[in-house]
Parts: sequence; C-alpha cells; structure tokens
Amino acid sequence: PLCEMCLKEGVVKQGFDVHHVVPILEDMTKAFDEDNLMTLCRMHHIQIHEELRRNKRLTDEDKIQQADKESD
Repeated sequence: PLCEMCLKEGVVKQGFDVHHVVPILEDMTKAFDEDNLMTLCRMHHIQIHEELRRNKRLTDEDKIQQADKESD
C-alpha cells in the first residue's frame, strides 16, 4: 500500500504504518473499522501524532486557563 498523505502531495511512497483516524482510546468500536484506518509512511505517521499531541496540549491549556478565569 501507498502512503495516503504522500499521494495527496503528489509523491508515490510506500506506507508501512496503519493510522486510526479516530483514536481507539476515543472510540474502541472503530479499532478494526476499515473506514477509520489509513496507510501512512513513518514520517507522516509521526507528523500526525505530533500534531495531535500539540493540539491536545493546547486544549488542556485552554481548559486550565478557562478554569482560572472562572475562579477569579
């Protein structure tokens, strides 16, 4: 299989990683749902997870800031 992200960029590269679009920690019922899976090269798989971690940190920081504002 080919990396789906590379193909969107016009690059043909083999993908070895399987990525869950909706993380299984969020919805275990989608763990084996083929519509929830995408093939990625290692670089794109790492990139997506870094973005997810960065977005989660921002979300967590926003929650903390909101709680601080409410307590004032």
